[in-house]
This record gives sequence, structure tokens and C-alpha cells, in this order.
Amino acid sequence: MLYGTTTGGTSSGGTLYRLNKDGSGYSVLVNFSFFAQPSAGVIQGIDGALYGTVRSDGTNSAGTVFKINPDGSGYTVLHHFAGSYRFNGSDGAYPVAPLFQASDGALYGTTSVGGATNSGTVFRLDLDGAGYKVLHSFNIYDADGCYPNCGLVESTNGALYGTNPNGGTNGIGSLFALNKDGSAFTVVHRFVSDGTDGQAPSPGLVRTRDGGLYGTALNSGRNGVGTVFKLNGDGAGYETVFNFSYAGGDGVNPQRSLVEGVDGSIYGTTPYGGAGLNQGPAGQFGRGIVFKMNKDGSGYKLLHSFSQGGDGESPEAGLLTANDGTLYGTTSSGGSNTFGTIFKLQSDGAGYAILHHFNGLDGQSPTCELIKGTDGMLYGTTSGGGSNNSGIVFKLATDGNGYGILHQFTFAGGDGMQPASGLVEGHDGSLYGTTYSGGSNNFGTVFKVQKDAAGYMILHAFNYDGVDGLRPNSSLVAGSDGALYGTTTQGGSLDYGTVFKMNSDGTGYQILHSFGAWPGPDGQFPAGNLIEGGDGALYGTAAYGGSGACEDGCGTLFRLNKDGTGYTVLSFGQGLPGVNPESGLIQASDGALYGSTTAGGASNFGTLFSLQKLIVLRPLPINAKPFGFSISAIGNGQVRIQRSTDLIHWQDWLTVVLGNAPLDLTDPSAPGTSGFYRAVSP
Repeated sequence: MLYGTTTGGTSSGGTLYRLNKDGSGYSVLVNFSFFAQPSAGVIQGIDGALYGTVRSDGTNSAGTVFKINPDGSGYTVLHHFAGSYRFNGSDGAYPVAPLFQASDGALYGTTSVGGATNSGTVFRLDLDGAGYKVLHSFNIYDADGCYPNCGLVESTNGALYGTNPNGGTNGIGSLFALNKDGSAFTVVHRFVSDGTDGQAPSPGLVRTRDGGLYGTALNSGRNGVGTVFKLNGDGAGYETVFNFSYAGGDGVNPQRSLVEGVDGSIYGTTPYGGAGLNQGPAGQFGRGIVFKMNKDGSGYKLLHSFSQGGDGESPEAGLLTANDGTLYGTTSSGGSNTFGTIFKLQSDGAGYAILHHFNGLDGQSPTCELIKGTDGMLYGTTSGGGSNNSGIVFKLATDGNGYGILHQFTFAGGDGMQPASGLVEGHDGSLYGTTYSGGSNNFGTVFKVQKDAAGYMILHAFNYDGVDGLRPNSSLVAGSDGALYGTTTQGGSLDYGTVFKMNSDGTGYQILHSFGAWPGPDGQFPAGNLIEGGDGALYGTAAYGGSGACEDGCGTLFRLNKDGTGYTVLSFGQGLPGVNPESGLIQASDGALYGSTTAGGASNFGTLFSLQKLIVLRPLPINAKPFGFSISAIGNGQVRIQRSTDLIHWQDWLTVVLGNAPLDLTDPSAPGTSGFYRAVSP
């Protein structure tokens, strides 16, 4: 269950509540007295009990630490803070940050004031309330920092780390560390006077899997609007890793697939950025754009910046390009009813018009690409809205007339709900799609519907059985062999997503690939649509994983044959530009693959990339073939294999022609005791 705190309640002093993750079972476990006012959530200790603080109340009106069972029984005050604005002793007062249970089992926390100079404290106590001790009193008159309002985190070296939003040498905050017995208190970073590395760090720190400590600074930085910073696990190596910015009119964080226009240009959308970036806090991230560029990256042009008012906002889907060059798309919000729009514009940006304003009952929040059926109508889905607020399938003429609902998802009787992907027209003329949730197991479905709204049926309900995928989030592909192909964001043998195949009548369902474990070279959580390449293989992206130097992996691009063989993966952040490819790929008329990443690049707002030919070299087991390796490529053709003994001097060794299958090579006259090999395009 979920547990949290609020202000208000029967005594206007705050509550502790719980509810199930589906929103049911809400109950108030505690109505605090008027003076309590909890300012932080609760944590669950290793004994199963919940622990938290209230800001004031208690015998000294300076706050308390409490314990309660998850069912609301056994409420106990473990400690009454004794400090106050009257400098009542050296105890702390007014805790406003969550507690932390360290590896020794004790509870640790901070108070915002109190202590020797009423500047805040770090404290510890046991789960039964015994062993209470003030470990450190902050001093407003020195450079330690003061008035802590954030919790603590334990680093890999066993020390506790925290933040102060005030004080320090320059009065704009500090980062500190101390041992769990209170010894060796150290200020590991004082924010500089010009604010270029941030100021007022808030909230606290988080420890990542690699042992690093990360946090945010509320203000300043290079652009004056805050930073993300990191420390090593020992508190050294302070580094600003990102500077937030209002500036610029370009798009930000592209998330959906690109499209090639009839003019050979590449078109796409970003959900954020655009002219709205300069509109202040209400519009600091912009409302999205439509852009175009040439295949070589030149000629980049912003075609439309979405704006406030009756215009659409936040286009989260890619575009549809018609034979006459017109572009069609959707926005997930905005429009006259704020529930999203369907729009069109010309390839030069002219003629922008809204074809339909969603009103909620006829759908809301379209986040997926439109398709144009063989009958000339536009078809799509919305993730919400409709009479059941579970999403719809709709159709519309290209002039904005003839809007109709083909299906309203209900979740009842095993129906799907919340489609998070677009549609595909099968070889039989039917429409096929997926829902992110719903179905008999509530893990999503594959469905079929006719263009006249007849013949709706569920072809597959995903099942969390440790093998099947679940939560499909991308459109299907109607393969040249007549089968349907798709991905799931979760499930499979390791719960990192799958690639699946099925017949258009729902039979023959099988998993072609289960994505591998983290960390590792395989990707995790495939996000974008699959495509069938000109070579008949399937291509796609995974948002995370791979061998790139990102905490959760920078993402991958993968290829596999339609029977599941020949799986090949390439990693972003390791030769491929950008980070986290959450959109699918397109194969343009020049045979190259084009796509986007949501992050990375010079400004860390994402990249647009093209892939002409990608080659993978993998060592074979030495005990099987000395100096052997497997080579495979995305894109067929001739490559030269070179070898070296020092990574400096390279010589041509072999020229090979790559097909659709990996090629194993062995060097019978390997140079010396070690050899290095690389593949070079002609």
C-alpha cells in the first residue's frame, strides 16, 4: 500500500493516510492535533513499522518522532524534541525532512532549527526510541551551513551525507558528511559566490547504483535557473552535470518517430521547446514544435511552434505525411477544450489548421501517430476520454469532416484500455493496435477492428507469467509475411521487455526475443515502433541498457530476423550519438535508418541521427577459436577488416562481404600474443 501525510484533517493538524495502488482502500490512520503539521512522509523500517516526524507538537511544541504499525495501530511517540527558538538546550527542533534508516538499523534525521545555536541538527535514535543523540549542531556563524530541510543518505563508505540550503562560506548552501557516531563532520562542498555551480541545494541527495551521489540546486547555475550536480561516493569530485535553461527557441526532447516526406526531407515533432521557452515559468519548457531537415542534417527548420490558447500543445506523436506533401499530426493537450487536437500543415510550415478539437467524450490526449487508410481516411487512438474514459479508436476525413468513434475501450469483460500506440492497417484491410493496460490480466492487449466499427475483437491478452510480455507501448508492424510484430515495454524472461510475433487472427503468438539483464550489452524497455527493413529484418530501439556509460545504460538499436534469429545490438553512448532513444526508426528512400534520442547531444536535449551502415565485432570464446570474432552489420555491403598490435598502427587484413547473418572469422596468423581488429567501410 501507499502511505503519505497531508495537512488538514479533522483537527487541521495533518493526517497520515494509506491507499491501494489502484486508488481503492483509502483510509486515514491518524488525525494529528492542530499543532503537529507533518512536513515529511514516513518510511518503513526493517521491522515493518512506519516511522515519521511532525514539525511541532509534543511536550515542548518542537516536534516529535513517531512510530505506527501499517494498519494504524500502535501509535507511539519515540522522541519529543526539546529545542526551540528560545535556545532551550542543545536538542533540535522542527523536523521537516524524512527519516533515514542506515545500515546499522538506527534512524537518522535532521531538524531545521534547534541545537547549540538554533541553526539545526543531525540526530539519531533506535527503533524503540532509545539511544537518542544529537550528532551535530549546525552553526549559523561559521561556514558549515545551516537550517537543513532535507533528509540524509548513506554512502558506500558508510558515512552520512546531506544538504544545507543556507549558510556555507557564501551563504548559499553546502553539502556535508559525517560518520554515524557523529565524528569526522566535513563540509564536502560550499557553493561558490557567483552561483555558477548552483545554490540552495534542495531536496536531498540520492545514491545511485554506481555509488555516486546526485542532487539538484534550486537556483543559479550557468543559466541562473538551477543545476544537477554529483559527488563521488567519498564526497570528492563535485561536478555540475547539467544546467537548466530557459533560453532558445528550438525544440526539446524528441520522443516519437521521424517521417520522410515526399520531398525527401525528414520531419518530426518535439513535445517541449519552441517559442514558449522565453515565456517565463508558465511556459518555460515551451509547448512543442514541428521541424524538418535534410537527410545530411543540413537545412534544419522549425515549421510550427505550438502556443497557448486555442492552438494545440505538446505533440507527443510523430507525423503522417500524405502523397500531396501535407503533414498530419496530433497534440496531447491544448485546443479549445484543452483535451488535444488533430492538425495539418504544409511541408514548408504554411497552411497550419486544426481539423478537430477533442472534447473528452469523443476522446482526449492523443499521443500516437495517425495512419491514412487505403480508403483515404485518417485513423488513430486516444489514451483517454470516451464514455468510459479508457480511450477510443477514431476516424476522420483529411478535411476535418466525418469524425467518428470506431470503438470505446471499457476495461469490462476483458477489454483493453489506454491505448498508448497508433494503429496499423493489415493486409486484410482491418485495423490492428495495442492497449497498454486492460485485458483479462490487466497487462494490455492486441486488438482488431474494422474501419466501419464492426468486428472488434481481442486477439491477445498479455499475461505476467514470467515468459509473456506485458505493457505494449508501441505500434504493431504488419510484416511482409502477413504476420503482426510488436514489442512490450516489460515482461519476458527477465521483465525488461520483449519482441513478439502473431498471426492476424490471434493464433501463433510467440516471443522472438526477451531483452537481457541490466547491466549488460543488451537493451531494456523497448520504447519505439518496430520497422521491417528493406532486407526483411526487424529493427527497433530500446530506451535503456546497452554498453554506453550511463547509469541505466544509454539505450540500444537492435536488429533481428522475423524468426527471432540473428539478433544484433548496438549501444548509444558508445559510438552512437545521443542517449535514450524512445522513438522508433524509419528507413528512408536512401536506405539509411533515421531516428532520435530524447537526451544527449551538445545541449543534452536530444539528437537526430542517421545510420548508413553499422558494424559489430564481437570476440568469440578463446578456447573455441583463438583470435576469433563474429562480425555482423546493419546494412549489407563490403567492409575491410584491419588488425593491429598496438591500436596505433593498422594494416588491412581481409575484405569481406556481409549479408544478413553474422560471419565468424578466425585469424590463423594472429600477430604476436595479442591482436586488435576493426571493420572499416570502403
